[in-house]
Amino acid sequence: QWLYIKYITQGWWDNYFYRISDGYTQTLRFNNTYTVTANWSPHDTLLAYRTELIGDDDHFAIDVTFPDPSMNSPVINAQRLFVSDDFISIFKWSPDGQWIAFTNAGLGDYGLFRMRRDGGDLQRLYRNSVPISQVVWSPDVKWCTCLQFAGDDLFTLYQLDLDDNSLHILGDYRVPYKLLSWSPDSQWLIYVIQEGDDNVVYRMH
Repeated sequence: QWLYIKYITQGWWDNYFYRISDGYTQTLRFNNTYTVTANWSPHDTLLAYRTELIGDDDHFAIDVTFPDPSMNSPVINAQRLFVSDDFISIFKWSPDGQWIAFTNAGLGDYGLFRMRRDGGDLQRLYRNSVPISQVVWSPDVKWCTCLQFAGDDLFTLYQLDLDDNSLHILGDYRVPYKLLSWSPDSQWLIYVIQEGDDNVVYRMH
């Protein structure tokens, strides 16, 4: 029912909610917050977005907000869930809409975190000295699968059991692989490996 739109005017980032049925709009904010990526929650109109806050003390944040015509106000406020001096490169909603997973990259230190949709119960799931390039949730929200570039053309596929935070290495390859996806029944992991000039689709139980 809604579109989220952002554009820049006169040096300011304008962020709007637009209701498709009648063109009703609400503005998220007018300021120097650089909104990089925004994702709707799976089951409602909550929007999470990743920002870069530009100024004398640059930092990064994850905020949530939602369109609310009942406010009778053209401006919507947001709730700040997480703030960091380190770069937030990836953030993903869990399929049930209750968690947000994200990566936080410091100098020589890369971490995978998750937190509740209200910012509570922040947990660091994984930490390493090499960056994480992809993160996907299993549909049953029991696993979080990640792709990691370990350097020297080595790519590692691993997943975390979210019940006990145990780490499982699924494979190491010296060819690029990408496009991770789970089957809807959480029984198969699909991914693509580049073999020579070909892109080959694999599945793993």
